[in-house]
Amino acid sequence: MEESKLKMLEKFVNERLPEQERDRVIMIVDKKPLTWKRVIEELKKGGDFAKKVEAEFEEMVK
Repeated sequence: MEESKLKMLEKFVNERLPEQERDRVIMIVDKKPLTWKRVIEELKKGGDFAKKVEAEFEEMVK
């Protein structure tokens, strides 16, 4: 994910979402439940799983 989009997403999650929403599961990728916080962590790591997470996230926000 582009660095600017990632920073915008991280800012949104940390500043706008209530704490309980940050820990809510928003998607499942490869049978792994992902919360908002976990999505950001995975996107920062990069790699194949991050690409799957990014694709699923992009599909969600269409």
